[in-house]
Amino acid sequence: ANNAVNAYHQSLKKLKKTSNTTLAWLRKSCCCCIEISDPTSDYYTDQFPMEKKKIEAYRTFFCHGDWYDLIEEEHAIYRERLTNFNGENQLEYIIQTLQKRPSKKRAIAIGINPSLDCQLTWTSSCLVSIWCIVNNWHLEFHCHSRAWDAYKKLLMDLNLWIGIMNYITQKLNIPAWTYIHFFDTLHIYRDDKGKVNALSLH
Repeated sequence: ANNAVNAYHQSLKKLKKTSNTTLAWLRKSCCCCIEISDPTSDYYTDQFPMEKKKIEAYRTFFCHGDWYDLIEEEHAIYRERLTNFNGENQLEYIIQTLQKRPSKKRAIAIGINPSLDCQLTWTSSCLVSIWCIVNNWHLEFHCHSRAWDAYKKLLMDLNLWIGIMNYITQKLNIPAWTYIHFFDTLHIYRDDKGKVNALSLH
């Protein structure tokens, strides 16, 4: 896809073509990899069931800590995981690592805390990891999520991590390049079937 909005539309279109699941609460589900060639361009469409102001909040909150009133509690955990994971600021680690050795393959942050996320009573982190490298003096950014709601949360998720990508490029003073996001399962819930079918997907 050439931008986040196009990735949102194309993902829903491809999911609609997959076979139905046998799970009572899910309509469609598949493993998915999204590649965005220009992550800094179009980021919002009014077809997404979230207001633009909230999307903009997600683009900045995880780096700067603003907009707390617009961030869902289940997502606020990501800022803590990235900036204070057992006392470590993983975002700063990525930045410092790439400043010292741009081609180093260890600029990584993790989002899973096994002691918490394996508990069924805990709202588990969907983020598994972030991996970055400087390629031809551009930032390449890879994100891995275990699961995500394609209709209600995908565009929010893409903006969230693209916002972090932009933050890293600003700190490194280099442009963004390719954004790649791998989902173990990207899905459409059965209750959202009619809403997805009603969308005009480009």
